[in-house]
Amino acid sequence: MVSFIFKLIGKGWLAYAKWAMANLYDEAVAKLPKKPHIATGDEVWHNTPWLAAVMYDAPARERKDHYTCAGALVHPEWVVSCGHGFTVEPLNPQDPNEVPLRYKSFKVRVGSRRIEEGGELRRVVQLVRHPEARIKGKRPWRHDIILLKLDKPVDLPTIRIDDMAAVVGDQVSFLGWPDGLKGTCEVEQLETTIIPPQCAKLGRIGVAELCAANIEPPGGAREGYSGGALVRKRNGELRLVALGSRGAVVSTESSGMPMIITDAVAHKDFVENVTSLSEGQEPVKVQVSAG
Repeated sequence: MVSFIFKLIGKGWLAYAKWAMANLYDEAVAKLPKKPHIATGDEVWHNTPWLAAVMYDAPARERKDHYTCAGALVHPEWVVSCGHGFTVEPLNPQDPNEVPLRYKSFKVRVGSRRIEEGGELRRVVQLVRHPEARIKGKRPWRHDIILLKLDKPVDLPTIRIDDMAAVVGDQVSFLGWPDGLKGTCEVEQLETTIIPPQCAKLGRIGVAELCAANIEPPGGAREGYSGGALVRKRNGELRLVALGSRGAVVSTESSGMPMIITDAVAHKDFVENVTSLSEGQEPVKVQVSAG
């Protein structure tokens, strides 16, 4: 009887938590611009020679040029992206279409606004995960970020990670390929806004993560946005502030799914540590803030 009562209390608390988070989310998005601005292909006004499309071949699984996620060129030999696209075992092992990492050979197309053509193509020769990454299970994810080393340098402009973190209310531009190869294959730019991280508690938002959304669909996360760059202009220069991670389901009828995004600024030391080692420089001390 006692355990039954505790179960009822637990269910009641969970229902209340969902209601509270939905209310908080609705209040946050109600203050946002009425319509998100979306640009596609040649209409995208940001110059994005550093934007990268990550694909893999897996001959044993009859896969070729399979789109995985987006990324950003932060060094001539390094692309930063989301870590969950490179887990050793699939995030959903029951899905027969998922391919384990051991079968994959990754490559990156940099400098093109299309996934399947243009730009410069490079093979990925090394994956460097964050040493404290956790991207599985029911607990909040941690450090959904990874660095991909290219087989040779890319002769294209890189993007600098900002020194100042994005905060609630900041307007940022999200660049990626929604729906991957199932979509138009052209880069899309979505203007979005940073909202309170509490809005994504039900999505198990974790260390050094932020939340972004819009008032109307596409409210945030869409398939194919993983690893996409969230950028803003500061001092006349476009800078990287975050990377697309995942959606956070909210029980609400507004726009439904805010984006959980990895704070790139909080991981700047990690990125600089790895890329400086490739140049033979003295590594900087890795220090990730909790955000």
